[in-house]
Amino acid sequence: MPPKTTRYAGWLPPIVRGGGGWFPLKATSVAGIVDALSVVDSNAASPCGTLVRAFSTDPALVLFTIARLAQEQSGQDSNEVPPTHFEDQFASADELAPNELSRWWQRNGRKVWNETDWLAAPDVADCDAGLAEFQRLDDYFRVVPMSRWVEQSDPWFDAVGIANPIPSSWKTKLRSPACADDSPFGQAHLAIDRLVRRLDESDVRSGSFSEAVQRNKRGLAHRLAYGLSHEINNPLANISTRAQSLVHRINEADVKDSLQRIVDQTSRAHAMIADLMFYANPPAMNATRFDLIQRIERVADSARQTADRLGISIDIENGSAPTPIEIVGDDEMIGEAIAVLVKNSIEAIGTDGVIRLNVTVNECEVEISVADSGPGMTPQQTSVATDPYYSGREAGRGLGLGLCRADRIAELHGGHLELVPAIAGCVAKITLPTQNHPNTRSGSC
Repeated sequence: MPPKTTRYAGWLPPIVRGGGGWFPLKATSVAGIVDALSVVDSNAASPCGTLVRAFSTDPALVLFTIARLAQEQSGQDSNEVPPTHFEDQFASADELAPNELSRWWQRNGRKVWNETDWLAAPDVADCDAGLAEFQRLDDYFRVVPMSRWVEQSDPWFDAVGIANPIPSSWKTKLRSPACADDSPFGQAHLAIDRLVRRLDESDVRSGSFSEAVQRNKRGLAHRLAYGLSHEINNPLANISTRAQSLVHRINEADVKDSLQRIVDQTSRAHAMIADLMFYANPPAMNATRFDLIQRIERVADSARQTADRLGISIDIENGSAPTPIEIVGDDEMIGEAIAVLVKNSIEAIGTDGVIRLNVTVNECEVEISVADSGPGMTPQQTSVATDPYYSGREAGRGLGLGLCRADRIAELHGGHLELVPAIAGCVAKITLPTQNHPNTRSGSC
């Protein structure tokens, strides 16, 4: 006799709504129930073959299903036994065949499973005697023909402490499944395969939805940027021109400083609109072969004056990368994306810190990482940091337009930008595909 820890995997939902009448769930029936619950079309005419085969070796599952079917057809609440006048409703013996029981699970299984208060399920540690009785009944029913299981079902319901809810006229209507074979070898692998395929289809639909959201966001950004460029850029330019003119005509230092701030802020607003335009409608790339390490060094050199003034060191580490690293892409765009990440790190650190740029190369990709000692970002913040309308001030970092521009540049090159969340410090990674690297072996990725 198999031990109960391997024979049973848990509990079927209670027969009596509210918690009475718990039958054990056989481990060998789990795949059949999973297969039935995974059916997308609950009205499908074809029965679930895996569950039909499970019925042939699981009396408790058969009796549970027939009891719930009887309650459903009676029109009574599941805590009431069907009335005697209901016994003659089914005239065809086929209606209680295992195929029909499988279809019942396909139609009602999710509802039955969801309506259960599983906190009220029996505690296995407290019901060893009950499980032992179920095992004894299961062992006995191995030698009883399936067609007589319902007829001899009373002891099962006695074991769970409820009256047998199956009408007496049904006790002659269950027949053996015509499609069942004599082999004990099950087909749980088919149930798992179907479930995995459905999950894969769900992932594809989710990916398509995400792509559609991104397209809509870019369309909205394009329309917004187009309106801003025409309606706001002109007054910004007018404000900036007049402020610059006044700077040269006024001698008071405080006034000149205020006017210069006006000029600076209008330039900043213009740059934000330009970033938004780039995100929505980037220019054509000028792809050439260039040395990535040299481009990174130029970006670091241009930022060092500001970084040194703030006590921030910028280090470059090649990691596993050879020198030089020649890739094909838009030299200016990639340099601009790296500069955005360095600037973002400087803003996050504030004063006294470290920024490390590292390049690694493998057969499939080139990765440029920018790590800093500034405040970290939560997973929620990193998930939206590259959106064109997100402000990262709460994370100690700049407005999201710079990051969305860097992300767009990576995407234009067939790569992506990733921000790694952490409690302290942040790592931003630009990954470019292998075909941009001259050492890539064809077909290796």
